[in-house]
Amino acid sequence: MNDFRFRDALLESIEGFCHLSDQQIAMLAQHFTTLVRWNKKMNLTSIHEEREIIRRHYAESLFLASRLPHQGLRIADFGSGAGFPGVPVAVARPDSNVVLVESREKKSVFLKESTRHIPNVRVLCAEARAVREPFDWIVARAVGINKVLREIPRIAPHVALLLGAGDAARMAALKHLRWDAPCVLPWGERRVLLIGHHAAFDPQSGFWQTFHVERSE
Repeated sequence: MNDFRFRDALLESIEGFCHLSDQQIAMLAQHFTTLVRWNKKMNLTSIHEEREIIRRHYAESLFLASRLPHQGLRIADFGSGAGFPGVPVAVARPDSNVVLVESREKKSVFLKESTRHIPNVRVLCAEARAVREPFDWIVARAVGINKVLREIPRIAPHVALLLGAGDAARMAALKHLRWDAPCVLPWGERRVLLIGHHAAFDPQSGFWQTFHVERSE
């Protein structure tokens, strides 16, 4: 798929909720080209139809980006894998700093290679439990999600997850997080964006009630 076909397929998928400049589209197209090339040698994504890759990986991640607060944020993408949702989030939000946390060395090498052209991305090859720096948001897809959720009280007050509707329903049982109503993704399938806040964080006042994360400038 050339850059023009990528552009058309992406714009069709994100119409109505996300606007990207030509430069941002070119950055995502470059990541996509690297992903397709590397996927022939290693399992970065089980989806092989290119339009489906664009919708399920890039468009879903951009939908998540569109729902984050409109301010510069420190964001960690846990279990980033091929770079989702972190890479599209970083491209859509150049005002924010995004760290792609990936424990598998080969995938970390891919992430470093495929994000050289994205200045606000950093790759960290580590398990979630080894991360020590604080963030404003954790973002993730439903891969090893329980490991991610255990880290929220220690690292960040907010989390945004892309997952199936059934998995979202099970998240409600986690008492240390307060969940917003699930937001069904625009494509009409049973996939949702689920946003949660640590139970000690008051989103109206912006203050912690009984818990806080120490931040270093």
